[in-house]
Amino acid sequence: MPPARRRDAERNRNRLLAVAAEVVAERGPEAPLSEISSRAGVGAGTLYRHFPTRESLLVALFDARVDELCAAAVRAGDTHRPAVALRAWMLQFVRHALTDNGLAETIDLTRGSADHDCAARIEAAAAQLLDAAQQAGVVTATVDAGQLIRLCIALALAADDLDQAASLIAIAWSGLAASPLPRG
Repeated sequence: MPPARRRDAERNRNRLLAVAAEVVAERGPEAPLSEISSRAGVGAGTLYRHFPTRESLLVALFDARVDELCAAAVRAGDTHRPAVALRAWMLQFVRHALTDNGLAETIDLTRGSADHDCAARIEAAAAQLLDAAQQAGVVTATVDAGQLIRLCIALALAADDLDQAASLIAIAWSGLAASPLPRG
């Protein structure tokens, strides 16, 4: 009997995550948890048993996206010159934030969390690309990975679509360039 409950619990958890993905895509990360449990066909107690807080639900929802972004940073660094790798990864980050409603907020929400710090994982991935670009002399040494992530989040929040985001990244890139801005 207990194994059946575990399978049932796993089905409920997976159903909650699938429904949460839909609801968060429609309504954002502040979507009512009651709507998620209702659409999933489970009670609020089941939702809270699997995800005791909104943060834990969002982290579980976006954990795979964060892993994907981290792996993309490694791939970009392995296959492209530092400047190309960093810009391509910035665009991928912003693309995820635009299409995964709530990803940017989740990264910020989990900053400093002892259990799941999406921000730290993303920052570590970005730091490798940023360090390589700084070592190559194409990005100013005054920028750190945390600032880069916040910049990407700001660009994602400001953009209406991927084309606009790409344009904003191009503008931001001139501010990241290693040559100093003229004073004026």
